[in-house]
Amino acid sequence: MTLAAALLLAAAGSLAAQALPLGLTLGEAFERFGVPEDVTVVRGDEPSQDDVVFRYRDGLSLFWYRGRVWQVRFDSGYPGSIRGISMGASRSEIAAVLGKPFYAEDDWMLYHFAGNGYPIRLRLFFSGEGLHDAYLYRGDY
Repeated sequence: MTLAAALLLAAAGSLAAQALPLGLTLGEAFERFGVPEDVTVVRGDEPSQDDVVFRYRDGLSLFWYRGRVWQVRFDSGYPGSIRGISMGASRSEIAAVLGKPFYAEDDWMLYHFAGNGYPIRLRLFFSGEGLHDAYLYRGDY
């Protein structure tokens, strides 16, 4: 395990058991995750949909809107769990933990959850049968 993975696991633990990073301020994100490895911009279809993204080692990215995290990406390198599921999990394993998805396509599934004053969405993308990419985001943006 890399040092970054150890720090992320120590700081964040399982996101099923810890507070979600959604809504963190810049200071809170630095305190919890440290300085990002890379900062980039992800272009949206319209200029208002552009995001500043902090990318950390081991598959964690934080997307910012007006000084707060509004979306979190977990890619195949993420070593932790997200609401009790891990990268590489099958659709049936995920359904056993999270239940039936709100919506599903051939290569992705969508779950809806109640948040702290706002809806939370979890979109899961698959490569073959295994989970390889997940986006946890505020559903009101």
